[in-house]
Amino acid sequence: MQTPKPEFMIATILVPIDFSDGSRGALRYATSLAQTFRAKVIIFTWENPYAAITGWDPSAGYPTGEGRLHLPPDNQFHQVSTGGGYNLTDRTRVTADLALGRMIQDQEFLPYTVNPVLAASVTQPLPRNSLDGWIDTTLLNVRVASRPTPKLSVNAGYRYDDRANKTPRDEYVYIGGDSQTQDTSVASSRRRFNEPYSYQEHQMKLDAGYRFFRRMDLTAGVERKETERTYSEREDATEDTYRLGLKTRLMEKIDTGVRLSRADRRGSTYRGDEPFLSSYDPGYTSTVPGSWENHPDLRKYFLADRRRDIVAVFATLAPSDTWTVGVNGSYLVDDYERSEMGLTGSTIKNYTVDAGYLPTDTITTYAFYAYENLRSEQDGRQFSGGGIKLVQAADPTRDWFADHRDRVDTVGAGVTTVIADRLDLGADYVYARSKSAVNVTAGSALTTVPLPASITRLNSLAVHGTYRLRRDLSLKVRYRMEKFTATDWAVENVEPDTLANVVTLGEENPDDTVHVVAISFAYRF
Repeated sequence: MQTPKPEFMIATILVPIDFSDGSRGALRYATSLAQTFRAKVIIFTWENPYAAITGWDPSAGYPTGEGRLHLPPDNQFHQVSTGGGYNLTDRTRVTADLALGRMIQDQEFLPYTVNPVLAASVTQPLPRNSLDGWIDTTLLNVRVASRPTPKLSVNAGYRYDDRANKTPRDEYVYIGGDSQTQDTSVASSRRRFNEPYSYQEHQMKLDAGYRFFRRMDLTAGVERKETERTYSEREDATEDTYRLGLKTRLMEKIDTGVRLSRADRRGSTYRGDEPFLSSYDPGYTSTVPGSWENHPDLRKYFLADRRRDIVAVFATLAPSDTWTVGVNGSYLVDDYERSEMGLTGSTIKNYTVDAGYLPTDTITTYAFYAYENLRSEQDGRQFSGGGIKLVQAADPTRDWFADHRDRVDTVGAGVTTVIADRLDLGADYVYARSKSAVNVTAGSALTTVPLPASITRLNSLAVHGTYRLRRDLSLKVRYRMEKFTATDWAVENVEPDTLANVVTLGEENPDDTVHVVAISFAYRF
């Protein structure tokens, strides 16, 4: 086996430009970005550890058979960008930036198989020598900020993001696992089309803020996001978001606030069979019962209709010149009201308490505690392929339901001190623990077993110091230690031969300790 030695190179040129009239605005900059990835070693091969089975050519089994894999191909990304701003009036300013890019990937294809016997029997060759991948990107941002009156501020923005995939679309009649003969029949499941996925998004938002009284600020905003996709279950989607916030100073040393938002996402007709029908040859899809792979009632969560509500509150207290205390919390609810299968709902709760204390002018301390609780509900239906597919897919006794619960607790503290105006010393400590549990229930036709909880722990300690050698030169030293442990039933005691028909490298729960020492110099011009 050859060891890959990839190279990733980035080159950026920044050219400040001043096309200004001296009072209203200027073109601020123009940049050029080039990224190149080269794998250097593009393939590796291995001996097939399995004996030939039914459906394989005898030459593909152990000890004569080999497998071969192409590593990530060489590719390039080039981008030019520019940006600037202009003052329409003394109270209104417009800023904009534009970036145009191109992604290229034309690494030569490997043959369908490394097996000489199978290669000799190929009757339908590769449709082209390389993918000839080509994606053009366009990113435009336009922002307007205005303050018509001392109490009123208005901000508007428009964002355009386009990824036009111009890669040719072809049919590939691949050879499965370097072990099967090429099947060129019209009903073959190994006739596949590549799908040059494209994406376009328009985002428009308007925000306004108004100060009613000396200690009360009200903010409101609206946003619309329109998305178009190709080769996707949903071609068009629109999401409207409404925001409202109130911030007030109850007393001289107490600030409080609340933020509310609601987002509704809707879209064109959801066609769950689109990726299946567009990626396989029609000769094969017509033989599949129902002409779909995923259940028609299944919805992908990032494409499905969704209503999201968020409530966030915060309070800051400064009881003295040396103490500050902050409390904030948020509650997020996602409702996938039209998804009968898939992710149907989720909630996220966050609470944080933090405090800062300055016992002297040269010592700063802080501490915090954060609590996060995530819960999601997932529905599905188990069915097999073949002749019983449609019968099982319509059987509600094969339904299953999963209730996911995750909790994360994090505590931390730190101190920084200044010694003799030349030396800064500090230390930070963080401890985090997460617990994930999945409760699965199923219909009468299925059997389930309880799943153990997965637990992770992280201890992190950092010590740092800065010594000012001269007025313009400083030496910085930092030491960091992290210890991470996890208990996950999915990987515990998974040996190389634990899974049927799969050879793994062996899995173990992580129990790692990492030490990092960093030394640097900072020079101030």
